Amino acid sequence: MGAGTLRAATRPGADWSIPPIETPFGPVPRAQLTSVMRGLDVTILAMIPVVFSLYLGRVLLPVMAVQAVFSAGIFLVVVLSRPRRSQGGV
Repeated sequence: MGAGTLRAATRPGADWSIPPIETPFGPVPRAQLTSVMRGLDVTILAMIPVVFSLYLGRVLLPVMAVQAVFSAGIFLVVVLSRPRRSQGGV
């Protein structure tokens, strides 16, 4: 969940020049939807082993190992895919 939070916190600003999507409830900005979803996907992926353990009603060692591998992998993906900042600029 921490990797999802980091990914959501480092998301770029929304591009408000994109036209909104028309829905029955009114227009919804596309930029807002993509901005909100960044980080949530990683959190849901990281929670799969936790939900599986809750479904089983007990925590198994292989599920804990899968959770550790998921967490490490997701953390590496988030760290390696974050946007690079320019050098020497503001």
